[in-house]
Amino acid sequence: MDEALQQRIHDQIAYEASRDSPPPGFPALPEIPGGRYTSAAFHDLEMEHLFLKTWLPTVRVEELDRRGSFIVWRKLGRPILIVRGKDDVVRAFYNSCRHRGAAVTPVDKGHASLLRCQYHSWSYDLTGRLVAVPDERDFCGLDKSQRGLIPVRCESHGGTVFVNFDDAAPPLSDMLAPMLDEWACIGMEELRIVMRHIAVIDCNWKAAVDAFLEVYHINTIHRDSLGKALDSRSTALGLFPHGHSRMVTAYNPWALETLGMDVDGQPDIAGATALHRRSSTAYLQFPNLIMPFRSIFVQQLRVWPRGPHQCELEVVGLGPDWGEGPPPAYWDKAAPAFRKVLEEDMENLGSIQESLNSGACTGMLLSYQERRIYWMHEEIDRRIGVERIPPQFRVAQLLGEFIEPQDKELAQ
Repeated sequence: MDEALQQRIHDQIAYEASRDSPPPGFPALPEIPGGRYTSAAFHDLEMEHLFLKTWLPTVRVEELDRRGSFIVWRKLGRPILIVRGKDDVVRAFYNSCRHRGAAVTPVDKGHASLLRCQYHSWSYDLTGRLVAVPDERDFCGLDKSQRGLIPVRCESHGGTVFVNFDDAAPPLSDMLAPMLDEWACIGMEELRIVMRHIAVIDCNWKAAVDAFLEVYHINTIHRDSLGKALDSRSTALGLFPHGHSRMVTAYNPWALETLGMDVDGQPDIAGATALHRRSSTAYLQFPNLIMPFRSIFVQQLRVWPRGPHQCELEVVGLGPDWGEGPPPAYWDKAAPAFRKVLEEDMENLGSIQESLNSGACTGMLLSYQERRIYWMHEEIDRRIGVERIPPQFRVAQLLGEFIEPQDKELAQ
């Protein structure tokens, strides 16, 4: 993140803190229809045209720590076998034997030099090629070269492995282009897992993502935690092409002094900028990956649909490399505080979904500082195709002219 961008964000924070109304020309945002959070038909559209055609975060490269390491990733009802080959290339395949569909591996994590189906021992090498079939003589006209494991597109960035079920989707780097330069200083590929947390939430996946796209709530929901440390009025938002967005919220000056940067054992990401050290910077990697950045860690909050009325929040905390042995003791002390903030974020989501399901909440009425939510919904409609969406569920396309200035050409 270069100094010019940091200064521009700093100037925007100062403007936001001083304004007494939305900026001139900003539109009143129409209510987002509540049916988008409850309709099974709309959920099916999201699954078909959004989640199955988008780059999705799976495992960290560090979890595939040697050649032959594999993990079965189980989200969205599609078990995917992710494996590091003998050539150190990470590949992904459906965990489905090409004989009669049994799981190639019955365990979710392990190491193998050969992938052997436990049902009839059809065997595949680490590139997915079918190499051995017991009693091959009994299969008329079997061409092993045509019966390899079915591949799934797989690319890595910043130490995270992403998959995409759409062979026609643009490369991962093209979809992340607006944010790559901003992230480069952090060196995410060098970070390591320091904490994990999974929670099932009784709400639509979008309601959960919404909770992390604004700080309007921090003085109530987080009044005894983040609300004391962050200045909600000093928040700069940036909208990027492809539905991505950024939110930078300044710490209160006293919080910087009280929290300090020299807490005993507190880790530090060497490449973190002055902006990271004096504010909370968070990104939405559309559609379901929220990433708060600080000078001590990066969190990956991954929200996975489990039907129209339920989702799973998967949290992967990343900290600086510490060398050999277990993670530093600092993370044992820090993890409960991080979980407390997450629990505060989640405590209203069940009641929101209950209101949506009952019809009492007809939709989401958003303010200027909640515009990241609206931008996400606009992109959902663009990905699905507005013509496929029932008119009562559509959102108006209003915020394209408010994309970060240097990124407008990428949205064309």
